[in-house]
Parts: sequence; structure tokens; C-alpha cells
Amino acid sequence: DVSISDSNGQPGASVAVQINATNTSGRGIIGVDIILTYDTDILTATGITTGGTIAAGWNAICNISNGQIIIGMASSTQLSGAGTLVNIGFDVSGDASDGETSPLTLSNVSLNEGNVSAGTTDGVFTVIEQRELVLHPGWNLFSICLDVADTSLSSVLGQIQGLYESVWTYNLGNWERYVPDGPDSANDLTD
Repeated sequence: DVSISDSNGQPGASVAVQINATNTSGRGIIGVDIILTYDTDILTATGITTGGTIAAGWNAICNISNGQIIIGMASSTQLSGAGTLVNIGFDVSGDASDGETSPLTLSNVSLNEGNVSAGTTDGVFTVIEQRELVLHPGWNLFSICLDVADTSLSSVLGQIQGLYESVWTYNLGNWERYVPDGPDSANDLTD
């Protein structure tokens, strides 16, 4: 199956949206064609990359026009495993408002020119307003009710890396913590 991740970003930001694939091993997939449509009032596609994906090293091209990005990918090496197939770069409109959404609709997904079947799952891009949090020297406790597409520690804490000593969460009656550069025994809050 081929799916696109639900994603979010701030007005004026550049973001990457992943198209993912499952169940590729042993299917002989050496060609992928995808058409993705989106709302041009909210997003502008800027290009694609396959670095760090299950299609790393594949030849990949795209054509961007009128709210569509047409993607063609091919290789003599078969896809194997599951994961991100391709990353699509988008710029979020600086005029977009908090809560606005753009459907991310997959169509004409073709594996090996239609010789391998694939189901599709569409996604949604949501504009989120920038939130500023003022931290004071010493301990700070804050909570944010925000549904993020990527909940990994590296994604959530990436922009403040090096500016904190520890991160704690209360999960199902237990405190969990993450201490950067701490021993594994000090970290029970993990990706």
C-alpha cells in the first residue's frame, strides 16, 4: 500500500511530507509513478528527494503544475521493506491561517506500470500557528496540547537542542525522562 503522512507546518515555513510504502519486499517493484494533488492556496510544491528512504539511489523526477506533483521513479534495484518512499518539499503560504487544511490526495499510483497492485491512503496538511514559549532560568514546566505528525524526540526537540537539561513526561501513572548525552539507564523516554 502507498500512503501519505498527515503533516503540519507554520505559515511561511518549508516542510517535508512523506509518501510511505508498505509490503514492498519480494514484489519486484522497480518503477513507481504517483500523482499527488494539493491546495495551492496553502501549499507550493518545491521538489522531491529520496535520500534516506527505501528508494535511496533510485532515479526520481517530478513535474509540478496547477496543484499537482507528478512523480516518476525507477531503478534496476527492487524496493525492499517498508518506510518512506519519497519526501516532497512544500512551502506553506505566508497568508495561510491557523487550522486551514489542504487535502493531500494520491491518484494514479502505479507500481511497475500497473503490474503490481497497490492500495492508497490520502493525507491532510494542517496549518498551525507559531507558538512562542518563554523559558526562565531554572526549571520550567509546560504542556502543549498539539497533535504532531512526527512524535520522535529528535523532531519534537530538534529546534531547542542543547537548550535543555532534561525532558519529563507523565505517562500512565509513571514519570519518564530524557537526558541528552545521559547514560541509557537515565533515559526511559525514547523515540
